[in-house]
Amino acid sequence: MQEFKVIHNNKKERMKIVARRTATISLIVGVFSFATYYLYSSRIARLDVAREQLLYYQELHEEMIMQHSFFGSEITKLMDEDYIAMLARGQYFKSLPGEIIFRISDVEEDEEVEDTNDDVDAYSDEESE
Repeated sequence: MQEFKVIHNNKKERMKIVARRTATISLIVGVFSFATYYLYSSRIARLDVAREQLLYYQELHEEMIMQHSFFGSEITKLMDEDYIAMLARGQYFKSLPGEIIFRISDVEEDEEVEDTNDDVDAYSDEESE
């Protein structure tokens, strides 16, 4: 009968050991699974941010290429004396000897000037009262 108890106790102890090992292995596998998931999800998030930055910098690069070509053409134009003369006559009212320059404004500019004059007239009316 004592042998039976010893064997029975050994089976209980073995079952406890097996249960502990199973729990320990399950815990370790769970921790590694969680760590793997966390690292994977954080990497995906960083990848999304990197893709957004890539699109932003590609658009910025295209814009800079357009600006470079525009400024390159402006430099080429500014090397031409006829273009500089036309620019000086148009924007800075430089005239040739004996020439008279008349400036004709656009309709939108005329409306802005009239709005400004209305404000000045209203202010002068208040002062005169």
